[in-house]
Amino acid sequence: MTAHPSRGGLTFEWPLRGKISPYLPTFFFLSLLLHAFGFYVFQVVYPTHVSIAPPPAVVSFLTPNTPENIALLQWVIAEDPAVVAAPHEVLPTHLLELPYKPSFAEARSVPRLPATAPEAINFPAAQDVLALIGGALKRERFSAPPLPAPASEVRFSGDLAPRAPAAGEPLRLAAKSSANLEPARFLAAITPGGEVRFVFLQQSSGDKALDEAAEAHLVRVKFKPAEGGLIWGMVAFFWGGDAYQTATSD
Repeated sequence: MTAHPSRGGLTFEWPLRGKISPYLPTFFFLSLLLHAFGFYVFQVVYPTHVSIAPPPAVVSFLTPNTPENIALLQWVIAEDPAVVAAPHEVLPTHLLELPYKPSFAEARSVPRLPATAPEAINFPAAQDVLALIGGALKRERFSAPPLPAPASEVRFSGDLAPRAPAAGEPLRLAAKSSANLEPARFLAAITPGGEVRFVFLQQSSGDKALDEAAEAHLVRVKFKPAEGGLIWGMVAFFWGGDAYQTATSD
């Protein structure tokens, strides 16, 4: 391949280009003016930022010198929640003058009394040997008449002892027992007028009929009057020969 003489000795054939037309720069310039005009017309204008300084601190004193201040102070006191939450405490009159009475000052139940001590046994005095031999000889014996059995006895203890009647109603026992009887003990309460208000069986005699007869007799007893409230004490019935069906003799 040979170069074309009209292409200036170039190997390849290149198209010829003419000069730049003046319309292109003109359009670029007009476009620049239009954009500048648009930015100028449609520009965003922000308002000027105005800052307001905070007001200075002011302290005002409310003194009860004017009617306005007095009314405002009364309103503040009335709206105070502490006044409603904690009302004024009202103490009853003579509250601190009440005397203190401990619970143990009044006896509610008298303690059980100990059992009576057994009677002492009297041993016979020592005898001579000859007297013992003479006593062993046969002699005519005479039976002594039986001694009358002692009657039943009522004893008062505690606070009832000083108020016991001097000569009370005799103890009448319609029921008799053949068994060995134990002393019957009752806890009784006496009114200031001397009447029996409460009776509680503490120890049975072993015979229900005799216990009921003793309780009925105790209710009929009239004690000496005294001031105060109920007085509690123990009443014991010691049975004699009148409480048994047959009197025993040695």
